[in-house]
Amino acid sequence: MNLDNQKSILDSEIFNIDYFGIFKRNKRLFFLSSVTIFIFGAFIHLRKKPIWGGEFQIVISEKPSLLDKKIPKDFKPDLLGSSFNQKLKTEIKILESPSVLLPVYEYVRNYKNSLKNIKAPINYSDWFSKNLSVALTRNTAVLNVKYQDNDKTLVENVLNLIASEYQSYTYRDREKKIKNLMKYFDDQIQIYKIKVNNSYKDAQEYALKWDLIENPNTAENQVSIRNEQLIFTYKNRIKQLEELLNEIKKIGSNEDILNYASSLEGKELKTSFLLESINQEIDDKKYIYTNNDKEFKNLLLKRDRLRNLLKIQITNYLKSQLEFSKASLKSVSRPADVIIKYKEFLRNAFNQSLILTSLENDRYALSLEKAKENERWALISKPKVLDTKIGPSKLSSLIVTFFTIFIVSPLIIFIKDRKSGIIYSNNELKNYLDMDLIGISNGIEEINLISYKLIKKYIRSDITIGFFMAGLTNNNLEIKKMKSYLKENINSDFIFSNKLEEILNCDKKFIVTQTGEITRKELIKFNSDININDSEINGWIAIV
Repeated sequence: MNLDNQKSILDSEIFNIDYFGIFKRNKRLFFLSSVTIFIFGAFIHLRKKPIWGGEFQIVISEKPSLLDKKIPKDFKPDLLGSSFNQKLKTEIKILESPSVLLPVYEYVRNYKNSLKNIKAPINYSDWFSKNLSVALTRNTAVLNVKYQDNDKTLVENVLNLIASEYQSYTYRDREKKIKNLMKYFDDQIQIYKIKVNNSYKDAQEYALKWDLIENPNTAENQVSIRNEQLIFTYKNRIKQLEELLNEIKKIGSNEDILNYASSLEGKELKTSFLLESINQEIDDKKYIYTNNDKEFKNLLLKRDRLRNLLKIQITNYLKSQLEFSKASLKSVSRPADVIIKYKEFLRNAFNQSLILTSLENDRYALSLEKAKENERWALISKPKVLDTKIGPSKLSSLIVTFFTIFIVSPLIIFIKDRKSGIIYSNNELKNYLDMDLIGISNGIEEINLISYKLIKKYIRSDITIGFFMAGLTNNNLEIKKMKSYLKENINSDFIFSNKLEEILNCDKKFIVTQTGEITRKELIKFNSDININDSEINGWIAIV
């Protein structure tokens, strides 16, 4: 039998185990093992020492103190901005740590070491997990502290000591925080004083280098620069002049140019007065002369010349003003990166001065907080030892015992049954016998039907027939009945043997099995021998 076949047989056995049959065959062993386990469990329970317990409640302050409000991010990042529930969880982890309860652990350890035959706790974690419970009451800031031990007096002493340590912790923790914060603020104030001085110094040096004059607007935390105002003014002037020049270029010969003389900003041109004078003269004489009159035509021609001359003069003046404005803009302009960098200098200096002011205010508020009287957490119930024992639990011991019985006892009988190697189920036999099942006999009638089926389907008169009796003998009643039936109904040679080699030369070969009489080891050897001799078994007959 190859490895693949053995694996397939093992997988099939797992799903075809007759657990009820195993229990039925080994019920006496099951009963004895269960009674033994029960007695052993009861003995262990009776030897356990009584466990005493006690508890008290303490309120963790819910008021956010100045310390919680003023602690900077880089000083205590784990709690800053966190919810009250998160702070409570962190507080509990601290209260569970050796930094607070180590004196209590040392007291318990020394106490137990002073007594004979009393085992002291191995380490802090072992002591805490087995004896102490610290937990919040749901949706409150009330801390429940419970302690248990075999020594009732020790329970009371330990509870009182824990309560004292927790109340002392609030004072120690507050003093430690204030001390560390004071040092932190002092260090930061010195650092930012230097930063502010350096920042303003850098800004002033940069302003002198580029001829920049600053005007900080402390109300809005912004800066404005005089040069920027001048640049804005010159740019607007240039834009206006360019627009006027474009409009003057578009003026026709018949349009009045005098409307644009106002753009000269106080500069008076003689031509504009002459043009106004001739316009008045034309208005006076147009009612006297006709358009074709020579004198009137000369007036109109003179007016056109003055218009063109005034247009040229205004254009030249605006061009000169445009060039002047461009030159002025260039003189006050600074590269964009210079202005940006200067603003950055001023902004850094201003922001750092704000931080320095804030640090100094916090330092002063902290000094006031230090002068206040310390408030300790309040006990809302005194440490108290319960009047009755809390363990060991009879119910728990009983459950463990019965659980052990229903795990160990079936395992014992299962191992014993499997170790015997005997097969008690035809379903399991099928895993080993990969051949046709001719029939299953449970009495004389069934064996006759099987014999009839053999003659009808498998046996002829001119062949030899061999039966390998696996776990059976010739004295078996059903084997005798099969022999008798075959001899009466067919004229053939029959061999019934417990030795496989005696039937290998027969024309037809069959195996006869009986549950409870054959082992797995025998069937594995049978399959191996069949494969070695390159023989074939034609069918299988099962006797129950």
